[in-house]
Amino acid sequence: MDTQRWRRRLLDKLGEVCAGIARLKAGETVVLADMAAPGQAGEGGVDPLTRLLAFKDLLNERLAALAAGEFGVCEGCGGGLSEAELDQIPWVARCSACPSDPGGIRA
Repeated sequence: MDTQRWRRRLLDKLGEVCAGIARLKAGETVVLADMAAPGQAGEGGVDPLTRLLAFKDLLNERLAALAAGEFGVCEGCGGGLSEAELDQIPWVARCSACPSDPGGIRA
């Protein structure tokens, strides 16, 4: 597994999310659909700042997992995540066989 590739992609997304948080805090409008933030389908009235802060936490967790050699392990079943799953969504925390997080953030 090319850990440097995943690290770059996670850091790029983290920068994008932090920029979105800064824009929201400055009173600007941020369209989350343009950021591919998790949980869009079941937003359930959660405000954009809360969603981006949760996404930032998730990205930091995935970076920590990468540093600890635990990246690519499903949080649901403990099985390995496929490279295809990681290619689509590098911050994915669960494999396609496990149910998603009810809050919609942990894709």
